[in-house]
Amino acid sequence: MNKRIPLSEPIFSSSEKTYVNKCIETGWVSTAGKLIEKFENKFKQLVSSKYAVACNSGTSALHLALKSLEIKKNEIVIVSNLTFIASVNVIKYIGAEPILIDCCKKTAQMDYKLLQSFLREKCFVDKKRCKLKKNNKTISALIIVHLYGHSANITM
Repeated sequence: MNKRIPLSEPIFSSSEKTYVNKCIETGWVSTAGKLIEKFENKFKQLVSSKYAVACNSGTSALHLALKSLEIKKNEIVIVSNLTFIASVNVIKYIGAEPILIDCCKKTAQMDYKLLQSFLREKCFVDKKRCKLKKNNKTISALIIVHLYGHSANITM
């Protein structure tokens, strides 16, 4: 009965071991160094982007994404209620307010029908900005969480 069921187990091949050892040898094991620069450059090429920034965690990546959108204090960001706490923490970091949308029982992802109802019933559009009817606050972003390896399907 005490058998542990891991959420995810790391799998390391020989190439990962080589890169980890190279990082240890150079002293750059987390947020900088030649391997990070190489990764960023390859990623930029892959997605045809002018810039790429590697982050040390999903939390810091979400934080930078919200900062890059220039979301202002007291604006609203919608997120699923079934998520890792980082998805909500980054909203609070920038001074914005989270609104949680319930998940679908079948998929455990944000229930797009509830999202659609929320937007239709509780919001309006003013000068191309989505706003809450109750307080006129702007809804600036939607964080889609792909939980447990499943893709969130929010096609409306």
